[in-house]
Amino acid sequence: MWLKRVAKNLLPLSKSQTLQVALKEWYYDGICNDLGEPSADCELCDHPEIKYQFEIENEFTGNKLLVGSECITKFRIPVIEDDKVLSDKEAAKKVQEDRNKLIEAAKIKRVIEALVVLGSVDVYFTDKIDRFIDYYKSRDGFTPRQLLVVLRGFKFKGIKFTKSDFKIKFRRHRERDQLLAMTNEEVKILWDCLSKVQKLRYLKLKGEI
Repeated sequence: MWLKRVAKNLLPLSKSQTLQVALKEWYYDGICNDLGEPSADCELCDHPEIKYQFEIENEFTGNKLLVGSECITKFRIPVIEDDKVLSDKEAAKKVQEDRNKLIEAAKIKRVIEALVVLGSVDVYFTDKIDRFIDYYKSRDGFTPRQLLVVLRGFKFKGIKFTKSDFKIKFRRHRERDQLLAMTNEEVKILWDCLSKVQKLRYLKLKGEI
């Protein structure tokens, strides 16, 4: 069934009318985008609710299709990087890396948007939010104390956010000491923002494991 759908969508836009040959006419070279919501169908296999679109192009006809990342690897569509056709293993890695970049970019966008909203509705943050955003951009995360203040602000103002989008940095002594000095209730607020490695490190520092 999948192959029939692929043939129906691909062959009219390809030079060859043999599916296995036609698939080799197409290539992916890194153009991809995040729709924000799973709102599109894959133009190759018709799979619904695609959130991340990857553009493939036919080298002979110039036609383009927006597809899901899995179709590129599943149908072994050539992946090009630096004018080189990658091996299957390299191609799968490249596609996954590009997908991860889209996911990370979406997280950063959500974090900044939530901070901007907080700065607009809470007078405490009005003249501070730019510094919070600059710090987040420069370090890809917050100190434990910064994040505790921000998350409390979100809760107080009823601002929607995803905890796992927010990262904590506590490799420096100052940051580590901030986290260790917090109460159990305060750490609980931050817990879902910690990575698995950070959680283990915290528990070891506390002597709990």
